[in-house]
Amino acid sequence: MTVAILMAVYNGEPFLEEQIDSIISQTYTDWVLYVRDDGSTDLSPAILKYLANRDPRILIVDSNNCLSNGQLANFRELMLATAGQYDYYMFADQDDVWYPDKIRKSLNAALNNVRSSKTPVLVYTNYDINLENKRNRIPAYEQKNKVMSSNDVLVQNWLMGCTMLFNKALSVLAADIPAVSENHDNWVAKVAVLSGKVVYLDEVTMWHRLHSSNVTRQLRRSYFMGEILQIRKTIKTAKASMKNMTDTLILLQQSVKVTNQDTEKRLSTLLYVYQCNRIKRFCLFILNGFHAFDLKQTILFGIILILG
Repeated sequence: MTVAILMAVYNGEPFLEEQIDSIISQTYTDWVLYVRDDGSTDLSPAILKYLANRDPRILIVDSNNCLSNGQLANFRELMLATAGQYDYYMFADQDDVWYPDKIRKSLNAALNNVRSSKTPVLVYTNYDINLENKRNRIPAYEQKNKVMSSNDVLVQNWLMGCTMLFNKALSVLAADIPAVSENHDNWVAKVAVLSGKVVYLDEVTMWHRLHSSNVTRQLRRSYFMGEILQIRKTIKTAKASMKNMTDTLILLQQSVKVTNQDTEKRLSTLLYVYQCNRIKRFCLFILNGFHAFDLKQTILFGIILILG
């Protein structure tokens, strides 16, 4: 079974070769890596050409002058270029490091949980993180088996794209990633929840490197300052976030055939809540048992519901 790995690249020079070397070193070898550069101004394009010459499984996707449109658009182009052509798919960040059995373990988890290839399935795993300039790595999900109901992903997606493996059926359904979904992994996770099965593999399969340039690190500064900045950003972007959240659910309702009645009801209820006035939607959000990943995220969601 061939696994297509999709990597969006933008100014990844410091870490790009180490990440791709970790993919080349995987114990599972039946894979192909699609890389697409989004107009890098560093040596990333040259590094990609060098690595592609070393390994024929590395394929560079022509950007066709569609450059500097951001990570979501980059992954969308990769999905549209490859969807439905391979048995399984994975996303790769340009600055991570994959542990040797990442593909094999994720693939086995998918094969062990779905009987039919027609059923959309998504596997996600635990992962290591570290703060910049610190050597110690710690698992992102510290509490063993800390995973909420898949339906909670409709409120807030906590599945990291770089930990995902999903099958051909899901690639077809989720390929056309809309801009309102804000992140590629947010859209793919929500489509998986509505249309198929989500599986959590409680094993650390990679190191998600946090540094000053990547998206995740920008949300993890010193604790106090990080909390203040996140609250300020949430207040500033509340209206846009509320609109995007609502529009995403509308698109999902229109484009995805929901396979579970309880999930369909959950989607309809959440969409109704989002479309109410500010105070009413906040009250209904709580009364219907909706919540985000943890208490802090639920409080931030409350800000969005009231101010959005």
